[in-house]
Amino acid sequence: MPPKKEYNPRKTLIALIFLAVLVFYPYLRAARGPNDYALAGQTMGTTYSVKIAESRLSAKDARRLHSDIDMLLVDINDQMSTYLPESEISEFNVLATTNVFHASPGFITVTEFALKLAHQSQGAFDPTVMPLVALWGFGPGGKRGMVPTADEIAACKNAVGFMKLRVVGPQTLQKSTPDVTLDLSAAAKGYAVDRVAHLARDRGCPNVFVEIGGEIMALGTSGKNRPWRVSVDRPEHGSLPGEATFRTLELNNRGVATSGDYRNYYEDHGRAYSHIIDPRSGYPVSNRVASATVIAADCMTADALATAMIVVGPEDGIQLLEAFRPAEAMWIMRKLDGSFEERYSAGFPASSD
Repeated sequence: MPPKKEYNPRKTLIALIFLAVLVFYPYLRAARGPNDYALAGQTMGTTYSVKIAESRLSAKDARRLHSDIDMLLVDINDQMSTYLPESEISEFNVLATTNVFHASPGFITVTEFALKLAHQSQGAFDPTVMPLVALWGFGPGGKRGMVPTADEIAACKNAVGFMKLRVVGPQTLQKSTPDVTLDLSAAAKGYAVDRVAHLARDRGCPNVFVEIGGEIMALGTSGKNRPWRVSVDRPEHGSLPGEATFRTLELNNRGVATSGDYRNYYEDHGRAYSHIIDPRSGYPVSNRVASATVIAADCMTADALATAMIVVGPEDGIQLLEAFRPAEAMWIMRKLDGSFEERYSAGFPASSD
């Protein structure tokens, strides 16, 4: 019979401490203090960034969130990118019938909002504008060699009109004429920003800043009760993002988007043609509005309204905002001497500079 081992209280204590560490380590790590994270990637032909302040996420949970954000953005792109031949929107656009089209819930959500804004703006914003966008060289087909003729523009306008499209069920769309095509790019990025922000919030991150190609949603604070800060660029033709700041805004639980004529444009015979088309005329906007910045309760609203504000300008724009309160807007107008002047809706916040 082997000799009985002598009880060693020191070894027993060490074993108990080791067991306690194994059991309580996840809780100790979570209670260790708030963590900040910066996540980034590519989507929708541009980049995205997510800043998370003072969260309780572990590094492992943050990596899982990053992966889930990527998958979410791939899914949204597969629904609404006109640059993907097999996306839902591309399938809808090549549908040469008036049969009912079954679409994903996100696709329907963005389309319904776009149609609402089209009605409210009396066609100044129109999600069926794609034929004109392509004609002017700003669609998936790329730039064209010359400005389109008046006859070409008139022919394209025959296929444009938000009244030719309707949502007929929880997940169904229908064209009234087979040549109707959709372009949701003026709202889809904002929708994606909102979805990413809500995903992070649902994972226990109340302080989140999400940006996709310049469209932004800011939840909570940037840490220590400081608001998130956003720069509005000076709208100089050909300038790079962040190259020159016009003013700085402070955000808390708001989305913000800026649309302008100063980056995506081309020149022909000394005249600049912007990618923002007025669906009513068929021509690029030419009304001295260099940029419009909209702050709204969500980024999809801010994104789409920013485009609409460029088209309608400040006078009609202030009236249009009434249907989308608490949205507020700022317009930067070009003066004849090359300088800028600002116009605001009544509730647009003052600069934080």
